[in-house]
Amino acid sequence: MYKFLYPVLLFAAIFVAACGDDDDPVTPNNCTSAAFSTALSDAVMALSDAAVAYGNDPTQANCDAWRQEANDYLDAVEGFETCAAVTSTQEYQDALAQARQEVNNFSCN
Repeated sequence: MYKFLYPVLLFAAIFVAACGDDDDPVTPNNCTSAAFSTALSDAVMALSDAAVAYGNDPTQANCDAWRQEANDYLDAVEGFETCAAVTSTQEYQDALAQARQEVNNFSCN
């Protein structure tokens, strides 16, 4: 569980690069860390809560809930492609695809 959680959180840190004004509305085109944090805070909290629930009670239901929250988080992050601190869109898409694959292949046992 933790071997996946840390890469997901590190993946989130990639997107804290600033490319807009703090007063801009929160959209994927507003790349400030404040906009990113605001837009993703619910997804991060839900993922964190699901990870804690699964860690405390590793049932299939809690694992499935964690997997769903992880995919929801990745869906939210996907909208910030223009903010990614990577050299190409393909790198960004590859990283998302790899993260999704790890989430979906995570063994609940």
